[in-house]
Amino acid sequence: MKNDIMSYCGDEVLDAADKNWDGANKKSKFGRFAVVAAAALVGAGLIAAFAVAMAQRNVVTPPPDTADVLTTVTDATTDSSTEDDNYVRTDSDFGLIFTKSKGSESVYVVSGTAGGGAEAAPPKVEFRVEGIIVKVKQKSVHEDVFTSLSGGMKYRLMSFDVLDVVRGENVPDTILYLVPEFYYVDLSGYDFLYMSLMQRGFEGFLMKDVTTNELCEFQSPVFTTSVENPALGDVIAFNNGVFDESLWQNENWFYGYQFARYMMEDYPDELVVKRGCTEQYMLDRIKEKLGELQISEKDAPVVFYAATAPEELKAALEYVNSGTFRCEMHGKQVWYQRYINGCPTNESFYIRLIDNTVKYGNVTFTEADMNGLYNLGAEVERLSAQYKENVPNPPHFDPGEKELLSLKVEGYYDKTDKGVLQFITTTWTYVTRENNTYYYDQTFTIYENKEAREISREDLSKLTGHDMSIIGENYKYGEGIEMPWC
Repeated sequence: MKNDIMSYCGDEVLDAADKNWDGANKKSKFGRFAVVAAAALVGAGLIAAFAVAMAQRNVVTPPPDTADVLTTVTDATTDSSTEDDNYVRTDSDFGLIFTKSKGSESVYVVSGTAGGGAEAAPPKVEFRVEGIIVKVKQKSVHEDVFTSLSGGMKYRLMSFDVLDVVRGENVPDTILYLVPEFYYVDLSGYDFLYMSLMQRGFEGFLMKDVTTNELCEFQSPVFTTSVENPALGDVIAFNNGVFDESLWQNENWFYGYQFARYMMEDYPDELVVKRGCTEQYMLDRIKEKLGELQISEKDAPVVFYAATAPEELKAALEYVNSGTFRCEMHGKQVWYQRYINGCPTNESFYIRLIDNTVKYGNVTFTEADMNGLYNLGAEVERLSAQYKENVPNPPHFDPGEKELLSLKVEGYYDKTDKGVLQFITTTWTYVTRENNTYYYDQTFTIYENKEAREISREDLSKLTGHDMSIIGENYKYGEGIEMPWC
C-alpha cells in the first residue's frame, strides 16, 4: 500500500505555509527582500512531498461509515469507554463545546530558539485588501490559550461585533478571531477597528485548550488576520474619527511597527492609511488598491458554513463526525487528518470549495483497525514527563559540549496492508552557535502486542513504505549541518 505522505506534514510545515501564504503577491518598493531558507530546518523535504501528494490525488468513493472505538477495548487501548468520555461542557459566550483530551501528539521536552533564518528578513507591511474586510468593535476575550490539535502556535480567542462589512459575503454578525498569543493586545480602548481576515475554520472545527487540556469544538466560523501576524498591517484602529497609530506602537507589535513607521514616513502612498487620516480616506485607498490588483467584487471571499454546504460535500462533512479530525483551512481548500488518542494517523482527505469536490486519500481507519490500539497519546505524555526529570542522551553520537536546542517526543498511527503501525519518535536537535551548525539524532519505538521495541529508521521506512526523509530527519545522525547566516 502506498501510504498518505501528506499526513506526515507537521506544524513546522503548515505554519510556514501560513506565514508565506501571501508570498506570491506583488511586492512594494519596500518589500523587495530576499528570504533565507534556513528556517526550514525541520521537515524541509516535507514541503515538496506535501505538494506532490496534493497534486496527485484522485477523487474516489467516500470511505464507509466508521467510528472511533469507544467501547470493548483492552487495557492497552485508548478511545476506551471511561467516565471522561461522557464529559462535556459548553461556553455559550463563544459558542464552544469542550470535551476531555485523550493525550498529546507531541511534546517538546526541551525547546530552544534557533538563530538566523527567514524571521530575520524584513517583513512586508500592508493591509491585505484581498481578504474579508470588516469594521468591528471588541466584544470579549476568552481567558484560555488554544493550539491546533498538533500543538505549535499558541492563540488567544477574541470576539468582535461586526459594525460593517466592506468586503466579503455571508460574514457573521460576530467575528471569532484567533490571534497568536504573543501578539494579543486589548483592543477595547478603540472606537472601532478595520481588519483584513481569512477564514480558519467553521462548525465542527477543533482546537486544543492548553489551559484546561481539553478538546474545543467551534460552533461557528473562526478567523485569523490574512497573515497570522496582526502587527504587519492587517488591523487598523480609529479613535475620534482618525487613524490611531498607538495600536501599532504597543510593545508586542513593535517589530512590525518599525517597518510600518518607515513606510509612513518614506512611502506613505503604499499604505491604506497615513497619519491623521480619516476613515473615508482609508476606504478610498482600499478601493484604489483593489483596482490596482484588478480584483472585482465578484471575487470577494465567501464565508463557508457546514450547515449550508452543497450536497456534494455533505457526505464528507458527516464523515468527519465519525472521529477526531484535525482541520486546516487555506482559502478554498480544507484539509482533514484523522487523530486517534490525540495522535495523527495517515488517514486524510481534502475538500476543494472552488468546485465542491472531495479528494480522499487511500487509507481509511475502520472500527476493527482501532480496536486494541496502544494509547500513544498517554505514552507521549508519560515519556515526556520522564525525560523532563532526566534528559536522555542521544543514542547514536556523543554531543560533547554542543547545546541541546530541542528534544521532542511524538506519536503516530500508520495503517499499512499488514495492519496499523504504532510508533513514537524521539528527536534530539543540537546546535553549535559559533558556526550555526545543527546535529540530529532520533529513536523510533514501535508498540505492538502490549510491548515496545526500538526499530531503525531504515526498517521503519520499509514497514511503512515511506521514504526515510518522510519518516524522520534526512540527515546522518550526529553529522553537522551548517546553516547560512542571514
